[in-house]
Amino acid sequence: MNRKLVVILMALASFTLCLTQCRKADQPSKTNEPKPASSTGSKTAVRFAPKGTAGLIHIEAKEVGAFLEAIAKEFGKGPDMADWFLPAAITDVTAKVQSVDIYFIPRPESGFTLIGVARTALTPEQLFEAVNKVVPKDGWELRPGGNGRYTVAKKGRPLKLRVIDGNVAKDINEPVLIFSPDDEEISLNQKAGVSEELSRLIEKVDTVAPVWVAFISPNSAASHPDDWEPTAVYGALYPLLAKESRVVTEFSNEERAKIFASGSEQGWQHFLNLCKVSQEGKTVVTSATMDEKFVFKWVEIQRNIRQLALQSLRDALKQAYRIQSRANLSSLARAFEFYQTEHGDVPPDMISLVKDGKCLARSLVNPASKHEVKTDERRIPTEPGDYIYIRPSAKSMKEPGTTILFYEPLEFNGGEGGNVVYLGEGIGHWLDATTLNAAIEHSLRLSKQE
Repeated sequence: MNRKLVVILMALASFTLCLTQCRKADQPSKTNEPKPASSTGSKTAVRFAPKGTAGLIHIEAKEVGAFLEAIAKEFGKGPDMADWFLPAAITDVTAKVQSVDIYFIPRPESGFTLIGVARTALTPEQLFEAVNKVVPKDGWELRPGGNGRYTVAKKGRPLKLRVIDGNVAKDINEPVLIFSPDDEEISLNQKAGVSEELSRLIEKVDTVAPVWVAFISPNSAASHPDDWEPTAVYGALYPLLAKESRVVTEFSNEERAKIFASGSEQGWQHFLNLCKVSQEGKTVVTSATMDEKFVFKWVEIQRNIRQLALQSLRDALKQAYRIQSRANLSSLARAFEFYQTEHGDVPPDMISLVKDGKCLARSLVNPASKHEVKTDERRIPTEPGDYIYIRPSAKSMKEPGTTILFYEPLEFNGGEGGNVVYLGEGIGHWLDATTLNAAIEHSLRLSKQE
């Protein structure tokens, strides 16, 4: 089981809320008065729990609409995240959705099978056609299968997520979403209700809340005394209401609870910034009032995380470009040696290396330039490459290892420096801007001396 269980439960709830937003975009938002949800849905969720259920998240659609609407509006203020949530599309999805129940079914070896039941009059096709409009860049597709089953795929890449027409399973009339680590057949025909242990935990929860969760780890503390996973998670959320949301996480040992409460785990510390956290023994209590201020801070954190991720991606691409560029320079250096050995002279330019068959045209292109060199019908370049060739003189040939043979201009690395390959060496080197400029000046001076 994932060690960040509470975060996962929160994320699952947030994702499912995207399917269940029922407020119209033009309705006024009443955020100052708690509005109790219907308890009928909660009772149904408990009674119809599949056999073996270890955890349950119940979400009342109409009660969380204002929260999603506020998030959508806040996301819309930033151009880089404006398309994450689309209020109009969400409203279209949820006009007929009443509630969503997510069941956690332990697998024999490890992990869980997640089963979600959406209380809605929409068919699976209608539900996912509307959901696909909520975040259009995700590009989800609903692919029909046999016996009322569908597979959800993303841009041609299949996901292990299936949808079952509720009429296929006994006693279920709503679309059923199944996420499983494997592709084994899931049977929903047997309704068993929750276990006595889970039922006792649910009694500690306000099941009239818009969102509530109750979860018991299948690994008991008795059989796994050193297990660092939560043994139980339970609590209720009141999105955009004045009442404080509260989630309790219990562990099998105090050390694990202390680490969890400290927020030292990656992924959990961002959420901790928005909450009050207290720890007593093996128990950690996380609470927060999920008001407009909470929404603003949460969206700001997501925006910062996104910016950091983009920066990390840019840094990784920059490093990859530099490594590939260094390889290109090494290839040009070897081509130079082959040409010199065969002709008894140095090549007049880089294109001659390609024309003589000593290297390919793509070796002349710096990956950071993101373009392809133009070639003729014989695949010989018709334009200079991205690299600079300093044709060595007799004087240069006497100073191998200090004279640049090929180098990349500073512009390809934002002025930070560039890769070079020295005469007499076949390996590229990175030089900072100051060192590179000095080396270029030295090499050009030698190239003009006989």
